[in-house]
Amino acid sequence: MNKKIFSVFVLLSIAISAVPATAQTLRDSLFAEADAAFEAARQAEAELLAPRNFERGSKAYASAEEALDRGRNVEVVRSRLADATARFEEATESAALTKLTLSGVIKTRIDARGADAPTLSAPIWSDAEDKFADAIRVLERGDLKSGKRYGIEAESLYRDAELGAIKTRYLSETRQLLADAERARVGRYAPVTLKKSRDLLARAEKELNENRYDTDLPRNLAQQANYEARHAIYLAEVVRRVRD
Repeated sequence: MNKKIFSVFVLLSIAISAVPATAQTLRDSLFAEADAAFEAARQAEAELLAPRNFERGSKAYASAEEALDRGRNVEVVRSRLADATARFEEATESAALTKLTLSGVIKTRIDARGADAPTLSAPIWSDAEDKFADAIRVLERGDLKSGKRYGIEAESLYRDAELGAIKTRYLSETRQLLADAERARVGRYAPVTLKKSRDLLARAEKELNENRYDTDLPRNLAQQANYEARHAIYLAEVVRRVRD
């Protein structure tokens, strides 16, 4: 290959390899503002706290990407990106207002999730999520009064879900043991031990109702109640064998 042909070949290769880079540069330039608005909305948790505007912004953004991929006029792409940017900015502002208005609800929701309420207290958690979504929806539309009302209802439900989850975690096994003991008529053979288990369980539940965040004492009481229930069942079985 002579030098002239080789030079042409090198220049052509460079030009071809530059095409994708140029397209990417154009894409980056066009989408820069929308990308920044999207990231700000994401950081503000707008997908949760301002879902309507966030979804509209996402759709406009996707539409702009589609238009660019299909080679549509750049102004069409710019128009759709401007819409996406505006929606993301609205979502960010709305999310900030919602976070301020529902700060107590959001904290309670985090606490309930930490107690595994979505699993251990699923029905109440679901009701709480519905009310929380209602509060967000009306706040995003500017209805502050209804948003606060729904928020109060959601917060109460989240607290109930959290307490239910904590009780399930610490008390459910012992309740089941006592139910089994009742069916097996353990009270006839080990009444004192069975009563001790019931009393410990009642104390554990009382402690949880009065201070759900100090779980050390009720957990210890529940463990003792569990032991006494098992011991009562064991004693009842021994007494039955002796009588037989």
